[in-house]
Amino acid sequence: MIQRLQTVSLKDGRDVEIKVITGPEPDWTDRIAAFLGHKGEIWIWQIRASLDGVEGVECRYYIAFDGEKPVGNICTFERGGVGILGHVFTSPDCRRMGIARLLMDAVCPDFIQRGGKALYLGTGYDSPAYHIYRKRGFRSLYPGSGEMEWIARTDYQDDFLGAPGLEVHPLAWRHWPLIAPLVCAPEGDFILSLNNGIFRRGTTEGVFLNLLRDNMRGRNATSAAVNDAGAMIAFASVAPWKALSGRAAWTMLDLFFYPGRSDAGRAVLQAVLPRDGRIQAWIDAPSGERREVLREAGFREANRINAIMQDFNGNTLDCAIMERD
Repeated sequence: MIQRLQTVSLKDGRDVEIKVITGPEPDWTDRIAAFLGHKGEIWIWQIRASLDGVEGVECRYYIAFDGEKPVGNICTFERGGVGILGHVFTSPDCRRMGIARLLMDAVCPDFIQRGGKALYLGTGYDSPAYHIYRKRGFRSLYPGSGEMEWIARTDYQDDFLGAPGLEVHPLAWRHWPLIAPLVCAPEGDFILSLNNGIFRRGTTEGVFLNLLRDNMRGRNATSAAVNDAGAMIAFASVAPWKALSGRAAWTMLDLFFYPGRSDAGRAVLQAVLPRDGRIQAWIDAPSGERREVLREAGFREANRINAIMQDFNGNTLDCAIMERD
């Protein structure tokens, strides 16, 4: 679907038209992929998939056109009022004309009007883009961070992530926007997925895409749990240890869930855990809920690494290595 939103004027006096292209819109796949062709390979894969049609994700491309020529773009990828804002780009010959600002002025009211609850993005801290987002209500997830969120209501996370209910599914496209609120929630352990580099209040956009594609190709076993509000509340993945390029004697398990939802943690773990094989899970040493779920599944603490890293507040963390032979 293609919708004309408004005509706006650039700093040099030119008028450009802002349109929204909502996927699936396969006639636009090649054109938009070419316009955003500077993106990495995994992102071009995602762009093409979103325009060809993916189940369970609302994909919107807000594009500024100078005549028939696209000169600027911002996307949102949403499910249940939660979204990722990304692919912010202006043609080199049209920069410093206010296009990104004008597009944001179109995106944000449209998202709010449609009942949007939260948006997440990643950018360079203190960059010009960072300040464009900050002026429109986005806030850093932690001091000095370019990872940002916009929240409609302060109690949104309690209502969304704290809702009852539990359904477990294999990882799918529809979970892409939903993993951000789970990872970005202020409460919970810091080390979430060591094998994939997911940490509390960190970015998940590109990481998730690699996880999803690996899952589609049979390279991992990954599951997600959602509650009655449609929020993703648990994640589990079993895959070769990426840092050792397939030479590890152990398979890596990554498991995390919303605080208080150990039932969801057990459910996603059961969905992916093989009956046999040597498996490790690296978790925060003080982690009570995850430790108990893993212990029930036959894991024991085999080792501990003290002061292995710092969290985003500068606190030193110890890591417990849980193993199942």
